[in-house]
Amino acid sequence: MKQLPPEVDQRLVFRSQHCPGRHFLLGNSHTFPGRMAVWCEDSEYEISASLFEMTDVSEAARFWITGFLAGSEIRRPDEGDPASEASWEAARRKFHETGEWPRDDH
Repeated sequence: MKQLPPEVDQRLVFRSQHCPGRHFLLGNSHTFPGRMAVWCEDSEYEISASLFEMTDVSEAARFWITGFLAGSEIRRPDEGDPASEASWEAARRKFHETGEWPRDDH
């Protein structure tokens, strides 16, 4: 087994669609809402990943991801516009399923 950096919590592990090795959640990648910084054990460097790319997610990682996505939500629109609120709520639900905020193509 390869040496992991000290900041890696081995409980926060998952597999990726793109790489057969183990990956470990580190934090926010500060790229797009929902993108997470992860350590790729095979490549031995930090990459970014979204929920939709993850497979075989540990229970601890699922809890971490749920909290991370809740804290990464796009700001709710001001109250008073039911259409905007409904659109935001639909986008929020999709975000929690995939880790990607849906684009607004209107």
